[in-house]
Amino acid sequence: MPRAQYFVTKRKGEWKIRAGYRYSGPYPTKRKALQVAIDFAERDGQAGREAQVLVQGEDRLFRPAWTYGRDPYPVETPASPGSTLSAGSTAKSG
Repeated sequence: MPRAQYFVTKRKGEWKIRAGYRYSGPYPTKRKALQVAIDFAERDGQAGREAQVLVQGEDRLFRPAWTYGRDPYPVETPASPGSTLSAGSTAKSG
C-alpha cells in the first residue's frame, strides 16, 4: 500500500502543505502548517495507510518530522509561544 506523504513547505512566502499535486493553505506559521499536516497524516494512519509528514529545510531538502505509529499523537505543544513544536526529532519552529 502506498505511503501518504505530506510536505510542509514555504511557497511564495507562505506556509503550505503539499500532498500529491494538491496544496492546502496558506497557514500563518510553519508550526500551524506542521500541526495541520500531522492531523491529515493521523487520519490516513487510522484508515490503515502508512503516513508521514516531511518539512522542507533551509537547504530545500525535505526531512521527516512525524510518522504515523512512531511519533505521538496528538503532538505535544509547549505552552510558551517562542518554543518549538515537538514533532519528531527534526521539526523546527518557523
